[in-house]
Amino acid sequence: RYLTAVASGDRLGALEFWLAPAPNALDLIDRRESVTDALLARGGRLQHRVLDVTWWRTCCEPAVIRDPAQAGGARVRVAIGDGHDPETIYIFDLLVPGVYWGDAAGNPLRDWEIVDVYPEGMRPLAWLVE
Repeated sequence: RYLTAVASGDRLGALEFWLAPAPNALDLIDRRESVTDALLARGGRLQHRVLDVTWWRTCCEPAVIRDPAQAGGARVRVAIGDGHDPETIYIFDLLVPGVYWGDAAGNPLRDWEIVDVYPEGMRPLAWLVE
């Protein structure tokens, strides 16, 4: 939904899909706006494709897992282009709000939130797992 809003030129709509950082998180506030503006600059011909997803357990001790049904976090690599310029790989960090316990707590349904988006090779600012 974030990239659909960006492709339609809807800056405010796109920003609504990216969780607003705390007011004192100036670096993340700047990233949220600068990444969105950089993607908006690609125009209405914006295209994307998901390259891969790394699923994370967020309860107990965070770790990479294989079962997406148990994941409370996801690090998604997305190739973004516009048909003219070379594609850029962006990392989308997605989290379920709070601690997601999966089957252990009987909560299989999730609402994912974008907490960070950044070009591959940059460090994450919101979710610092490696």
